[in-house]
Amino acid sequence: MSAGRSGPDRGRGRRLRWAAIPIVALALLAVESGWGVHARGDGTLEVTASTAPSGGLGATITLQLHSTAAPLDLRVGLVSADRPTTRPDRLFVLADPLYPGPYTNGGVATLEGDAIRIASYLATLGNPIPVETISGSAVRGDLTADPNAAFAVIGLPAPDTVLSNSTWFLADWVRSGGLLIWAGGPLGYAAGHPGSGGSFDYANPGWYGQELLAGYPVTDPAPVVPLGTPTKLPPPPLDGTSPSPLASALSTQYYATPAGANVTGLARHGGLDLGLISAPGAEGPAAPRTSIAYLPLGHGGILFFGGADASGYVGYEPYAQGWITDGTAVISLDIALWLGLGAVPTSSYAASLWVSVGPLGTTSCSFAVPDASGTYEWIVVDLSDSVLLVGSSGVAPPG
Repeated sequence: MSAGRSGPDRGRGRRLRWAAIPIVALALLAVESGWGVHARGDGTLEVTASTAPSGGLGATITLQLHSTAAPLDLRVGLVSADRPTTRPDRLFVLADPLYPGPYTNGGVATLEGDAIRIASYLATLGNPIPVETISGSAVRGDLTADPNAAFAVIGLPAPDTVLSNSTWFLADWVRSGGLLIWAGGPLGYAAGHPGSGGSFDYANPGWYGQELLAGYPVTDPAPVVPLGTPTKLPPPPLDGTSPSPLASALSTQYYATPAGANVTGLARHGGLDLGLISAPGAEGPAAPRTSIAYLPLGHGGILFFGGADASGYVGYEPYAQGWITDGTAVISLDIALWLGLGAVPTSSYAASLWVSVGPLGTTSCSFAVPDASGTYEWIVVDLSDSVLLVGSSGVAPPG
């Protein structure tokens, strides 16, 4: 088991980092998230949050943004939050050269890079946790020892010691408080173990894997081979083009939907649409799919991507693949964003604004929220230099 390093990601340009938040804001930032308030970064941006009652049961949340250096183009989002999250003790990323990676461009080196990027983004958020790459043989033991961890399967099959038609370990681990992150192919579809002579012995749950893990057919409206399976090559491009309200507010970036969650079923089962939604009819009679979904399950949950840095088209997996632009980078960023939030968002309120701040300037933006007793998460994203994630923290208006 090798530890994921947490150095800066030089390949993505200048990163906007958080400054220490002025002391006047500390009383206004929610400690209900359970993660507290963190000082941010190298001083290029300061954020002060305040709240004021408004008409009826509502409130106005105002964020004051101050640049201490260059001009900034920012996207500011605010979402309602349901309950505090239990912060994962650590993130395990499966990275094993003995496991084939049909959805990973670059194999283990790419996955190790994912771990480094996630650790770096989390440090930027002010919520660092240990990030480690682990082998398939270590997964069951490490998850048993750490029931509050997060476990990422990105572009690889899962070990059949934790997921198979006869093994419910991973599903039970999630419901007990773990977070499963699945990117690459339908949820729970592929599993197995290394064989002899460099081979890999698959023990795929197949389409039943999503029901093993989530309790219902996540990708499809019925537990059958996916509706809308193309009858001839090439399959239609299945990329999300319409961001959900939560995607706009959180500024999630991953867009591939071929294996993504069916949005109708997701809503019916209490899940959250965090991604870009494919066009209606793009997948035949199936409802549109989303590129990122969160499925709350028991005391834990599943963060499910519609692909990895390569995305096979449903019905042809793993043969017909489309490479995702900056796929491994945006997956890392979106994972870090989710781990950095202090509370689970809800679909009750989600809004975003575009804000420009001049050099050494100060700009304020306000959100009118309907419930003054609720908890809200704010997210600020730097749009000026392709660095997408700045940070997030809870904001609670006075009850």
